[in-house]
Amino acid sequence: NDPRVAFDAVFKSDSPEERRQWLENFKKSAPDNAMTSYLSALDYFKSGHNDQAVQELIAASSKPQFQDYSWDFVQNAEEAWRTAGYSEAETKMVATWQLLLPHASELEQLNKNIMSLASAYRQAGDEASAQAALQFNLKLGQQLDESPNNPLINQLVGIAIQRNALGAM
Repeated sequence: NDPRVAFDAVFKSDSPEERRQWLENFKKSAPDNAMTSYLSALDYFKSGHNDQAVQELIAASSKPQFQDYSWDFVQNAEEAWRTAGYSEAETKMVATWQLLLPHASELEQLNKNIMSLASAYRQAGDEASAQAALQFNLKLGQQLDESPNNPLINQLVGIAIQRNALGAM
């Protein structure tokens, strides 16, 4: 029931079914975290369920939080290294170097899927749906850029996503 465990397990799942189960666990353990819906949307895009992906994007846009737990992971690693006898400077350096951010590339992929969806809507003559998709992308970029205790790479990915959305608008 710990959202950090579910978040981590999403990226370590060996099968699509197992990943979907961890995504559902993540959504249940962190119902106000938009990250849960964004990762779920990407999973639905990957499996060709675009309608369900759009429903997840709608859900994400109404959630007040956006948390990737990276700050928690850094603090836990610092504590472990400190307990092992390393200096304060070494603990901070090693904990930061060891931080993995698999969600950054996943959210970049989600950006591409949303851009493709907007393009498909435009080609079908549905400009209103295209603009709505681009608004979802803009919101994703803003949340990624503005989340607290955010690593710089998250901010850069967020800015790139926003730039893509605004350019397409």
